[in-house]
Amino acid sequence: QRLVVLLGLFMLAGLPAIAQGDERGRFAPDGEIRAAFDEVVEDARASVVQVVVDGEERVLGTIIDEDGYVLSKHSELQGEKVRVVLSTGRGVDAAIVGVDRKNDLAMLKIEARGLKAARLSFDKPGLGRWVACIGMHRSAEAVGVISAKPREIKPSQLVLGVILRAHPDGLWIEAVSEGFGADKAGIKAGDVLTHVGSKKVIAVDQVVGQLQSLAEGDEVQVRLLRDGASKRVMVGLSEYGPDPRSRAERMNRMGSSLSERRRGFEQVLQHDAVLRPEHCGGPLVNLQGEVV
Repeated sequence: QRLVVLLGLFMLAGLPAIAQGDERGRFAPDGEIRAAFDEVVEDARASVVQVVVDGEERVLGTIIDEDGYVLSKHSELQGEKVRVVLSTGRGVDAAIVGVDRKNDLAMLKIEARGLKAARLSFDKPGLGRWVACIGMHRSAEAVGVISAKPREIKPSQLVLGVILRAHPDGLWIEAVSEGFGADKAGIKAGDVLTHVGSKKVIAVDQVVGQLQSLAEGDEVQVRLLRDGASKRVMVGLSEYGPDPRSRAERMNRMGSSLSERRRGFEQVLQHDAVLRPEHCGGPLVNLQGEVV
């Protein structure tokens, strides 16, 4: 249950920024509304940390256990050294001790005393209920209302980066897409794909099925025939995303960059608060100051 607590917040990296906002992306006329939530967010602010990767502020995190466990957004933590800055301003080293790649979550562990864990609520907030996104400042970073029922966002299709055709020995590789995993692994047009993992494949649907239990960035071993000789290689998987030239994608990108990870979540809470990408990872709280 703890691992899904922040999913409603993690999907907001793709929301457009408000052009009229100040340098922190806040919409000026909503200042009074955010101030009205100061008492609501005051208790939870002590549970918010700034996560710093290789000296760069990347994302927020939420303390969910007083023993030093912090939940954050995994895709933003790529780097050599991870540290967190507590609400007191103190910085401490952090180690990634667990990852839920399917939901883009990482559990960090820090060694510090006097930590305050966020209060959690496992009741699903109804439509129209107020929520506040908390960061490192006294006021909420953004406020809004729950605007849709909790739902799944399905992942994009994972691909090797090849075009396949039927072949007596498996699947003939007609072409290799530049920059995808197969290309990087040295697979060539004219190779014959015989196995994905430990499974023999004779149809494209079998390849698709083998890949969908994995995640983007995972590697899968494939077996090939090249000039009659068997060859095994490891291939990194990529998402086959929507056409960036499509109308939907152009609208999504208006006024803002999009999170690299914005699909494939088991459950999300959708709200209409405008939040900057670097403010993901902090708690989303109800009017009782509980993390939903």
